[in-house]
Amino acid sequence: YTEEWSMSNKFRSAPLKIQFQKGYQAFRRGFTRNPYLRKDDIQSREWERGFNAAYFDALTHSPTR
Repeated sequence: YTEEWSMSNKFRSAPLKIQFQKGYQAFRRGFTRNPYLRKDDIQSREWERGFNAAYFDALTHSPTR
């Protein structure tokens, strides 16, 4: 493990913030299908995490609660 390796690997990591935002927006727009085919993939899990976050935000801001 070297500092050089960690810096180069940092730039190749997936931008998971994008998948989270896509999942959040998908819930807000009414889309329920995860566009990432592999369910064990990190992008798929981040999409679902964003989708679930939007769901629970909607529950807490619901007027019936």
